Amino acid sequence: MECINSLNTMMSVEELKEIGHYLFKQGWQTRFAEYLGITPQHFRRYVSGKTKISKSRENQIRMMVYLKKNGLFEDYQVNLIQDTLTRKK
Repeated sequence: MECINSLNTMMSVEELKEIGHYLFKQGWQTRFAEYLGITPQHFRRYVSGKTKISKSRENQIRMMVYLKKNGLFEDYQVNLIQDTLTRKK
């Protein structure tokens, strides 16, 4: 996974797909969309190349990869779920 080392280049569709499989395995598009706080339809526009990924969204995705590589992604997932549940109350 080279995405952490390519911070100065725009994320390609192929890279996004590779990251999705790396982070979420099966059902990666829907789960990825949930973690980014966007609809699955919006995320699929990223995957198809119809919508470009903003730099801030790209940075968020790269941070997720960094957390996964360093064994911290599960903590991120728990905190994200807790935050989502708190906001719904």
